[in-house]
Amino acid sequence: MKNINFYYIDTSVFGGYFDKEFFKTTCLFWSQAKEGRFRLLISDLVGKELEKASEPVRNLLMMFSTEDMMLIQITEEMDWLADEYVKTGIVYENYRDDALHVAAATLSPAKALVSWNFRHLVNIRREEGFNGVNLLKGYRQIRIVSPTEVIEYEE
Repeated sequence: MKNINFYYIDTSVFGGYFDKEFFKTTCLFWSQAKEGRFRLLISDLVGKELEKASEPVRNLLMMFSTEDMMLIQITEEMDWLADEYVKTGIVYENYRDDALHVAAATLSPAKALVSWNFRHLVNIRREEGFNGVNLLKGYRQIRIVSPTEVIEYEE
């Protein structure tokens, strides 16, 4: 049996479906997830962020069953780790939710966090910063990638 990878996705992956620049890749990403090539993880933070999104973005969540997508709850430990990221200056306090996504991905079975947020997440300097804190605090490292790096391209 093939080992299925889990990927934690943040809210930007939902919004990418309606973004002209990211539409094609996001569609392929969603399609491959529906085919079962990988499983998706979201946290209740994603749910809260989607409540503020437009109706079409919110409706994307309904495309997936609990077999396609697993929900994880934000824990006190995730909150604490997000605070550590903010304290070290990896992200500013007003972007703490981005830090919380990283903490949730780190403490979940996700192989990577998938995002279109290049400013605060998908960025080698940020990834190094988050992982530096993770190592200092005794946590595993987490990859932070765009959907482009997850999808399987046909030969």
